[in-house]
Amino acid sequence: MPAKTHPTLKVLFLTEGSKEIGFGHITRCLSLAQAFKEKADIESYFVIDGDEVAFNFFSSSGFGFQIADWKPRVETFLKNFPIVVVDSYKAPLSVYEKISQHAKVKLFIDDYHRLDYPDGLILNFTVRAKEFFPSLAAKYPNALLGEKYHLLRKPFWEVEEKTINPNVETVLITFGGDDFRNMTPKVLKLVLNFLPEVKKIKTVIGGGFKNRDQIEEIASKNPKVELIFQANAQEMKQLMVEADLAISACGQTLYELARVGTPTVGIAVAQNQKFNVLGFTKAGFLKFAGWYNENDLEEKIKKALREIQNREIRKELSELGRKLIDGKGPQRIVKAVIKNLSSP
Repeated sequence: MPAKTHPTLKVLFLTEGSKEIGFGHITRCLSLAQAFKEKADIESYFVIDGDEVAFNFFSSSGFGFQIADWKPRVETFLKNFPIVVVDSYKAPLSVYEKISQHAKVKLFIDDYHRLDYPDGLILNFTVRAKEFFPSLAAKYPNALLGEKYHLLRKPFWEVEEKTINPNVETVLITFGGDDFRNMTPKVLKLVLNFLPEVKKIKTVIGGGFKNRDQIEEIASKNPKVELIFQANAQEMKQLMVEADLAISACGQTLYELARVGTPTVGIAVAQNQKFNVLGFTKAGFLKFAGWYNENDLEEKIKKALREIQNREIRKELSELGRKLIDGKGPQRIVKAVIKNLSSP
């Protein structure tokens, strides 16, 4: 049972997500809202700058929300919310300044020191964040920095021990909610040709995929390809548990794969994934193949797949991932927020 620390309080989440930009911001805010509810009995409300796909994506979350561009009139949303969480790549500094003036506790989620933020609690859970962003550590001595403060959805808080099979029989392919670089069909064809002994290729199709017809055509000719549409957190966790290895974009999903201990070949599809790549590679978990637009990407993927097929390497990667991401990040963040709420 959650400790009823502040049962009358509510947290306001201001974030964004859409068919065009994906749902990474929404997903990680949702994980924090789940921790506020479970660990402190604090309810959350979301205002999401998004579209119909974002509405459908979030409608089963169990939290109150509305779809609106909150940036031009942010003050109208702040009343009666002593805690405000912002996760945005769009909001200008002036919006953060207004929030800082109104809310008692402000948590600003940051990925690459995007702004010099006003008074508030800064969260950057990039692996080895203190090493990559010394300016954040210096400017904000109370900042929550590094993988210790990772954000994972509730099903990933507790994960059973992963079995490392002798051979690679099941491969998971996942490129987020939209696959805007059209990587899924390319990788699917590569795996079919390069790993013919694989028995099952589980391929996740997000709500924003524009290349669904391409992928379905490939699957229709190959019975070993299983398509999973708009998998929820519990379903994603199970897919990762069952997979002998994953081929993934290098966004939020990497934290989930590391938590489960699924050996992973990573392909970076957006500039904001740069530090995830650096952090997870330096920590030893990720076999990084390269960037989506590299001319020799296919050969690099094959090279990574050759290496990762070895059981001992997969076992080592799995153990490194689970050690790195322990599932307790959301609880640590909630504890820090409540501590700030209680301070004078």
